[in-house]
Amino acid sequence: MAKIDQPSSSSEQIENEPREDLITISRKSFKEIIPLIQCEKDTIINVEKKFAILLIQEIQVDLCFLFSKMSKELQGDKEVVMEAVKNDGHSLEFASKELQGDKEVVINAVDKPGSNLEGSFIYASKKLKGNKEMVMEAVRKNGHALEYASEELRGVREVVLEAMNQNPKAFRHASKELQGDREVVMEAVKRAGISLEHASKELRGDREVAMEALRQNGYAISYVAEELQNDKGVRKLAAW
Repeated sequence: MAKIDQPSSSSEQIENEPREDLITISRKSFKEIIPLIQCEKDTIINVEKKFAILLIQEIQVDLCFLFSKMSKELQGDKEVVMEAVKNDGHSLEFASKELQGDKEVVINAVDKPGSNLEGSFIYASKKLKGNKEMVMEAVRKNGHALEYASEELRGVREVVLEAMNQNPKAFRHASKELQGDREVVMEAVKRAGISLEHASKELRGDREVAMEALRQNGYAISYVAEELQNDKGVRKLAAW
């Protein structure tokens, strides 16, 4: 196992040097770290907290991967983790269990989802996923966070509507019960017609619902019930 320790400059020297010199040290060290990470699967980056934070702040390439290689101590340090999730929310995956249950850390992670559209709420603790206040805050930042909320909260109208306000496509993560709720479905198709795909079979055959979806997006015709496909009003809205 490769172990990457503090760079050659002493911690006292680093503390007294101007920030530009610190950044130079971090970049030089990163060049040495990358080959080790690539070649040694079990590499551990074990440096002082302030140096770890500098790496996170200044080195933006593969940040989540870099954070995954940091020591358990660093992954359990709130200041380091906050810096990581602010730059790439998916770094939350490698934070300690305790910090995956920290509201402030999780909200910052959800606010910076990284490259994955589903966001990073998947890595939050089970307790937070079942906390309504937390989930409401998360879906305000990223509607897709609804996917990882508890089953109970995915069935709460207020939560689902809040998620849809941020991202209309979040309707697909609502509970089956709400996907069969006419009022909720009407709100969903007004925002994104293709949300009709996730409505109950009964509501996909509801002419008013179908027409509302088609007004928003003609491609929603693909999800309209077969018995409505030949309806003149439906065909007109779908531009057939």
